[in-house]
Amino acid sequence: MRVCAFVLFLSWVSSCVAQDGCDCFPVKTTNTDLNDLIRDSPLYSQAASNVTNLNSICITLTAVNTPDNALVEMVIIYSNSTVVQRASIQKPIEPGQFLIAGPARTYKDFIIGNPCPQTYVIYRCVQTGRCLTDFTRADVIVVSSRFRESKSCIEKGLDIARETFPDIQKYYYLPRKSVPCCQKAILFSS
Repeated sequence: MRVCAFVLFLSWVSSCVAQDGCDCFPVKTTNTDLNDLIRDSPLYSQAASNVTNLNSICITLTAVNTPDNALVEMVIIYSNSTVVQRASIQKPIEPGQFLIAGPARTYKDFIIGNPCPQTYVIYRCVQTGRCLTDFTRADVIVVSSRFRESKSCIEKGLDIARETFPDIQKYYYLPRKSVPCCQKAILFSS
């Protein structure tokens, strides 16, 4: 009897957890798999929606021993030279859709386009904290395996973003002035 009650409790907990998270905007995704992203990383930000004071983002994906998972290291550099470093685990949900879970937040990434080889247009949907319900505030970024992608390729990526999210008023080319873009934050011990 105790075993049955415990199994029933576990199924109840798992169904509650599965319902948590924010609804994402419906988007069409590409057939990109996790191995494509690992092979093409590091991925450097080229342009993004809804950003302020952002210089660059670098995303590095590394295969791990757990099948269908990758370690994601993201280095965000702001215009004032502040560096924020985050680490997460990424796993596929289905082709072109990924769940990324880290200590501070969880989100889903949707690959909505590949304007050029090794270049991706990503819609990021936050799953923790405050849910985003305004289509004009969707987080969309164009990333490439090249530190400085060609303007024509970035424009193709932005065309994909605008087609998917026509209500976003402005996209920004990121300056990418920090060299190296993927620099890690320097940790000091006292």
